[in-house]
Amino acid sequence: MKRTSLLMVISLSALLALVGCQHQGQETTETETQSNETIEETSNETQDTNTQETETTETTETTDASVDMAALIETGQQLAAGCVACHTTDGSESVGPTWLGLYGSTKTLSDDSTVVADDAYLKESILDPAAKLVKDYSALMPPYSFEDEELDALIAYIQSLAE
Repeated sequence: MKRTSLLMVISLSALLALVGCQHQGQETTETETQSNETIEETSNETQDTNTQETETTETTETTDASVDMAALIETGQQLAAGCVACHTTDGSESVGPTWLGLYGSTKTLSDDSTVVADDAYLKESILDPAAKLVKDYSALMPPYSFEDEELDALIAYIQSLAE
């Protein structure tokens, strides 16, 4: 009988230990599940925040680019104050080609070749006006010396006049 009681106590202890481990395992699993849910929620919130920051940054960059372009055009318009004595901005005839619709257009040169009035052509024509003379115009324009930023501003202004 002592032996049977001892076996029962050992079996009961083993059973309680097993049930305790399973119960503790369930608590651990529940805790792990809650931790994983918290991590997932935090990750989603972080992604949402990052998306909002990216959208804000893109909007700010677009706004900054618009402001920068407007400032560049305004600077170009100021630099062009002397140029408009020979170049019109309304399409009318003058000593030099009009700037209205000039940017991106194809121009026939005095040698009957053609050129697209892009950044490179406009820079060259400002710095060395006789290099590629537009047909039906005389080589009256003197060469100018502008800093790169000033050339960019002047070309931005001409580009803003494109139709």
